[in-house]
Amino acid sequence: MRSSSTRTLTTLVCDDVREEVGHKSTLVGVYQGDLCVSEAPTTLPKLCFFFRVLARSDRPMTRLVVRVLRDGKEYLTADFAEDSLPVPNPADESSYHVQIVLQAQPFEVTGPVELQFLAETEKETLYGGRLLIRVAQAVSNTLQ
Repeated sequence: MRSSSTRTLTTLVCDDVREEVGHKSTLVGVYQGDLCVSEAPTTLPKLCFFFRVLARSDRPMTRLVVRVLRDGKEYLTADFAEDSLPVPNPADESSYHVQIVLQAQPFEVTGPVELQFLAETEKETLYGGRLLIRVAQAVSNTLQ
């Protein structure tokens, strides 16, 4: 079954994003599940959020706001004016994408955290998943 939405949001969370020659990005330390820290409070030197919004060329975006919510509250935001968004040519391609990198440097963890990712366009809100940051339970080495 095909979705009625013409746009999608993909989010990857990682330790670093490096811009390479030839418009390539290298993502370092990509988290594939929950992020687990050994203790809290702790400080991560950097936490990066790599967003990719895919849209149809015949329906270009005229507004884009990307948000990271931390425990339901706005934490990071990138707001793009219409003149800063790409203007696709439907004759050349059927879809196009916009890539955005946001980073928190440093990222403080004082306890469990839920991060949610979304993008707002002129006509819809796109959801890019969530990441839970957990504090590992101490393991006892004593026999009981």
